[in-house]
Amino acid sequence: MKKRLQQSQFSKFLQQLADALKILEVNTERAATLVQSFKKVSVDQSANEAREIELAGYLKDVLLSLKPQLKTINCQFQLSCPEGIYWFTDAGALAQIVTNLVMNSVKHAFSEQPEPLISLHISQQGRQLQFDYYDNGCGMPP
Repeated sequence: MKKRLQQSQFSKFLQQLADALKILEVNTERAATLVQSFKKVSVDQSANEAREIELAGYLKDVLLSLKPQLKTINCQFQLSCPEGIYWFTDAGALAQIVTNLVMNSVKHAFSEQPEPLISLHISQQGRQLQFDYYDNGCGMPP
């Protein structure tokens, strides 16, 4: 006995296939972005050389590489950094500082916090940059 596929069933199948392909495309792009970010940050951490970076974009790459750790504790991260600040610095050292701050918060600050939050605010005053790092964790004893 031959079974026939109805037009409506075939249309539904095609729509499901299109939806699945869209999900695959989005996830593939996300994976590619993560890999690019990991590569930039890991090269910088091993280079120990000063170079000019666009600060906001670079910090976004660093934070993207930390996203899996933040996600494990459902931690929100707020970055406030004006676009277009170019800074000549040891990018690897900057990445290591930000990574250490975030990982310290993730490991030690949020055991009792139901809605963990970390924020990094960067402002420029003339030729100087000010970094304000904050988390809503338990704090440190005096």
